[in-house]
Amino acid sequence: VMALAMLAGMAIARGNPLYLEWHNASGAFYDPVRAVVGSVLLTYQLSYFNILPLYVAILVAAPAFVAIGRRSLAAAFALSLAIYLVAIVTHTNLPSWPVPDAWYFNPLCWQILFVTGFVAAELTARHPEVLDRARRAVPYAIALVMVGLAIRLLEYWPDPLKVPEPRLLFLFDKTYLSPARLLSVFALAIAFHGVFRIVQPRLGALSSRLCALGRNSLAVFSVASLLSLAGQLVRFAAQGGVVTDIVVVLSGIWLMGLTAWFVEWRSRPRSSSRG
Repeated sequence: VMALAMLAGMAIARGNPLYLEWHNASGAFYDPVRAVVGSVLLTYQLSYFNILPLYVAILVAAPAFVAIGRRSLAAAFALSLAIYLVAIVTHTNLPSWPVPDAWYFNPLCWQILFVTGFVAAELTARHPEVLDRARRAVPYAIALVMVGLAIRLLEYWPDPLKVPEPRLLFLFDKTYLSPARLLSVFALAIAFHGVFRIVQPRLGALSSRLCALGRNSLAVFSVASLLSLAGQLVRFAAQGGVVTDIVVVLSGIWLMGLTAWFVEWRSRPRSSSRG
């Protein structure tokens, strides 16, 4: 709602209805009755905010995976992997409405990232020795990260028409979280999970601020999404260049830090006093 208000306010202030078309917002302004229903059903999604419906879908499914994981982590992961592979092979996604399309972040695929994190956390908590064995994978993870960096620098993108079926297994698709993207996330996590312990003593007070961003990631992400939209509106209206970009980025970083601080300040324990 705040994002829509920002777009509407800018359209009024600038006398330019083009802003009402940004980021899939046109449905809210030109077909508000269906858009309101679609917002509640999570089928009407604004760009830059469409990961939030994914979070809701994952939270709805989480109790089932947790319940299965209590009996068998292998079963929870197997179910998650099966759902992921079926969606990849059959190109199955949830529909969007009233704008005819599909979810940008397919929850049938992205759930595997969350379930894998849950299974890994539970596994290492129950069997700490697993973490020692997992550290042996660090050299291989670093190698995969380097391969991914080379692919990015060389701007190599597989031709969708030349890869074999099922094509999503071989592409770098974001909506379906193709295996290459999933493998990249795991490689980054394994390769750099021990780096913070090395750099933390050298960061000083900055390390606590970085940790606060991570501890309050949902609030920071929500505010950062609004800040991102605000930065785009400012840059577009001012026709800014490098200086505008620097101001927008630095202001955004500072406000994200302020958000993390505020969330922790608000939730701090308060001592009760009488008199």
